[in-house]
Parts: sequence; structure tokens; C-alpha cells
Amino acid sequence: MRLKTKYYPKEPRKRRRVRGYELVLETGGSLYLPGVDYTSEAALECASILNEIERCSRVGDALAPRWEEALTARPDFKRRLVAKGLIDVAEGETLGELYRRYVDAKKRTLKDSTRRTDDCILKAFLAEVGAETRANEFDRRDAFEYVERLKSRLAEATWTKRLGVLKKLFNWGVENELVEENPFRKIRGGSQVNRDRIFYVDWNASARILDACPSQEQRTLFVFMRYAGARAESETRELRWRDVDFERRRLTIRSPKTERYKGGDKRLYPLFPELEREFRALKSEREEAIGAPVDGDDFVFRRGLTAANMRKPFLKTLERAGIEPWPRLFQNLRASCDKDVSNRVPPHVAGELLGHSPTVAARHYLKANEADFSRLLTDGAFGEPDVDRDPDVLDAEFDVLDVA
Repeated sequence: MRLKTKYYPKEPRKRRRVRGYELVLETGGSLYLPGVDYTSEAALECASILNEIERCSRVGDALAPRWEEALTARPDFKRRLVAKGLIDVAEGETLGELYRRYVDAKKRTLKDSTRRTDDCILKAFLAEVGAETRANEFDRRDAFEYVERLKSRLAEATWTKRLGVLKKLFNWGVENELVEENPFRKIRGGSQVNRDRIFYVDWNASARILDACPSQEQRTLFVFMRYAGARAESETRELRWRDVDFERRRLTIRSPKTERYKGGDKRLYPLFPELEREFRALKSEREEAIGAPVDGDDFVFRRGLTAANMRKPFLKTLERAGIEPWPRLFQNLRASCDKDVSNRVPPHVAGELLGHSPTVAARHYLKANEADFSRLLTDGAFGEPDVDRDPDVLDAEFDVLDVA
């Protein structure tokens, strides 16, 4: 078998041509690989696979596992071999093949964190049910039994999240005509809201954590998450010095998570005194180290920050501060910021400042605590407003939140 590079007319009435590859078979005939789908390296790999298939056919050997894996990794080429009658396979994609094709299709559209989460969930699914199981043979009963096993060992929010990812996988397979139906379609998930895991990090605890931070960068990172509600991974690593406006007391927070929504790529946030103090200190430290002003295009925090590699240092900081770790370490910092801001401005303003809807905040971030009860019992809820309070002082307190 040999590989030939040929040019074929793209359309009868046009002179433009596209490159393709032709695998000339030992038994006669050829197998065409379109250049738009195959690079020259991919075509050569396919030629090597086909050489091994023809050799095994001559001597009566089974295809070695490494060649089976190489063939499985190229489902389009495999379908072409089946159509030519060169190999015999069971009908339909395996779950492993469906997973690989889904990952390849989504790697450019899903965010890194989402892709990592989906990948872990799907690999766990394949490890339990078998990657070689035919996707069309995995029926509703199998799906129901798998979800029941998840329910027996996982929290409601966790197994519901896994169910959602599996539904996405099979819905994509149905849309691309790789499977006949989604076996998880009629299985209803539970609630992904676990209010027992909502925790408010009060100002006293925040001050102790700030004092326990080992470096100015970690102090600034902490206040950015606690007092600006920055998302721990995506928003912290996108912040540049040009986004910190000391003159207008504004932060421009860029949000990869919400950039697909109109106007959701960035938001303005007040540079509160708690934030300004730490950002100024970090800037002075950087300028002293390099002996020149920081470049506006420079990132504020070191590159490579992820929620995973931020977790261990933060746990050590909590240990030094003598504070017991709370559930959802970084999400609850954002939730605490949302609660503070929501107590001062209307929900729609807090949502705009923090980059989420009031509905999301009510479900995932806001929860009554002891401080709320104490304030209501002390100040009352139904009496007349405090007429002795200076309105100029009240206006000054709200002025810092004015982002117009």
C-alpha cells in the first residue's frame, strides 16, 4: 500500500482545487482522505495503520492493542475502513470513542476549568461502565442504575452536576448522529444549591487572615477575592495594572466566565480603601524590585494561578490565623463580598458590580446569619428611620459605590 497526494477539483465550474490523499491498497482500489480533514502527518499515520491491518489480514494475526488504540483515536478513518470492508466492527460508537470525539469537538469552546471538570466526570463514568461498551447498547435502564449508584455515595448537588455533564455528552452524540437517543434524558436531577455550605467570612476573620498572609502578593490576592468578589481562578489571573485606576478609584475586572454574554466580558468595581491600600503596597514593592514603574500591561498576580494550586497555600494561611477552613474556600469569599455589597445597595446594582444576576446571588451566595438577627433586633425592622443620622454621612458612605 502506498500514499499518493492528488489534487481534485473542488467544483466543476471552478479551477480551484483541493489537496487530498489516496491510499492505494494491495488488493486493488484506493481509499481517499480529504485534505481539509487530514494533514500530511495524519495521512501518513493512517497509511501506517492500514499497512498493519493488511499485514494482519495476510498472516491471520489479530491487530495489536497499540494499533487498536491508534485506530480508535481516528473514528473518521475507522468509518472509512468499515465502509470499504477492510475491517469488521460492531455497529455504532463505543462510549470511549464518543467521549474522545466530544472532547475534541469541545476543546475550543469550553473554558479550561469547565473542560477539566467535565473530563474528570466523564473519565469516572467510563471507568465504571466500561469504555468499550457500545453507546447504543447503554440504555435507559443502565443509565438509571448508574445514577442510583451515584445517589448512594454522593451529595445531591454533586450527583446532579455529574448527571448534567452526562446529558451534555449524549445530547451532543444525538445531534451528531453518533447515538440513537440520550439514555439520561428522562432522569431528573436534584438541586445544585446546598445552602448548608454557604458561609460568611466576617471582617474580624478577614483581618486575621490578612495578617497571616506571608507576602504582599498573597495579601492583595486575598482582598481581591474577599472585598472585590473576584472569581478565584479566571478573574485573578486576568487582572493587569492598567485595570487598577487609583485616580478614579475603579477596578476593571475581566471575566472569561461571562464573556459569552453581551457586556459580560468585564465590569467596573469600586476600589474600596481595603483594596486600594493593598494594591498600592504591592505596586510599590514591584517598582522597588525592578527599579522602574510597573508596565500597565503587566499582570498583577503571577501567572499559572489556578484554584487547585491556590488552595494549599491558603489552607496554610488559615492555619497560621487559627481559623477553621470553611466549605467552598474561594466561592464563600465571593459570597461574603456579595452579602456586604447587597446590604448597602439594591440587588440589581450588587449583581452588576459582581457580575451575576440577583437570582444567582439569592440561590448560591446570600443567607441570613447571626449578624443579621442582631442588627434587626437592635435597630428594629418596622420603626421610624433614625432622624438623628446626618444625611451627608450617609451619602458619603454610598459615594464609593457610584460607578456611573
